[in-house]
Amino acid sequence: MAPKRLAVLPVEVVSELEAEGHATRLPVVRAGGGIDADVVVTGLQVATAVITFVQAPSAIQDISKRLHQWFGRRQPGKVQVEVRGKNGTVRLELDSSTDSEDVAALLRLAGQDDQES
Repeated sequence: MAPKRLAVLPVEVVSELEAEGHATRLPVVRAGGGIDADVVVTGLQVATAVITFVQAPSAIQDISKRLHQWFGRRQPGKVQVEVRGKNGTVRLELDSSTDSEDVAALLRLAGQDDQES
């Protein structure tokens, strides 16, 4: 089974992913520092939730599709998707012209370090 990853995503997207069984929301106690997650969405002052998801192709496609759809429903602006892996951090600014496949490629980076071992 593929390893589970942590992500901080908009609450609206998390609810949709939970309904499809691709994510599980985690209770988080915020005590002043950031959350050490593999995928973090920031910007637009949105409410976020921490989830765990399996690094499986269907889950990655679903997360990227839902992030893309969620952004399309938002006001104009940009959000940043950040993926942290063994070899560093990659960021993508998501705006109305970003393709959902670009988001999926970024999310797949979170699991590459497990396949190198």
